[in-house]
Amino acid sequence: MTQLSIFNSSKPDWLTLKFSKRAKRSWRFEWKKASGPWSWFKKRNQAVLTLPSYFQHPELKDIFPFLYEWAEITMERQTSQRKKQKRSLEKQIWQLIEDKKSNISAEIPPARQRFPQITPQGSFHNVQEHFDFVNRKYFGGELQACITWSTRIGGQSFHSLRTNARGEKVHLISISRGYDFANCPLEALRGVIYHECLHIAVPPHTVNGRRVVHGKEFRRREKLYEHYDLWIKWHAEVLPRNVRTLKRKAK
Repeated sequence: MTQLSIFNSSKPDWLTLKFSKRAKRSWRFEWKKASGPWSWFKKRNQAVLTLPSYFQHPELKDIFPFLYEWAEITMERQTSQRKKQKRSLEKQIWQLIEDKKSNISAEIPPARQRFPQITPQGSFHNVQEHFDFVNRKYFGGELQACITWSTRIGGQSFHSLRTNARGEKVHLISISRGYDFANCPLEALRGVIYHECLHIAVPPHTVNGRRVVHGKEFRRREKLYEHYDLWIKWHAEVLPRNVRTLKRKAK
């Protein structure tokens, strides 16, 4: 880590800035809680904001006033209004970085993503078998993807584009373990697999600068799944109970 020098002119005296080459896409804020008046605490200079090293690029000098304001709000009691202010500041910071991305792209390290172990066989269901069924029936067998049970404990299933050990881009579908229960009908499991497959067949697009994931065409095709209503009902009513069971067992 190295101390920040170029932007110290506008930095609050109570804040220490550091840079880390290990930080990639986020920053870390730490401070030692102390008793006494707020003005006294600020003089102690015990708050540290650790930033990705590429934040030192001169093109990003405009983000620092927002970072300083974010740090000060973070040290206050977290009311709903302050949380809203923080989210707004974070959005502005990342938008400024995005606007300068073409000028600093060489400085931004690529996000490291370890390709996960593929585990299609669960306790009750094999997701590869049902992916193959859905792929043949609804996509003519044309989709190329890896599918696995998710390692996360939660109700979310998701699709992502990952890089394998050979450097190839691979569509990865991860299915929530909440579907790997005896009470999960095949129609519900195939429903969530169909939904994630649609993210490959109908990829996200941009409209007026906004990224659209579940657009009109996606929603139209989603309802073509023959057991759509059964899947949605099971997903809303039973899946949360299964996820709570998983969380209890994980404690």
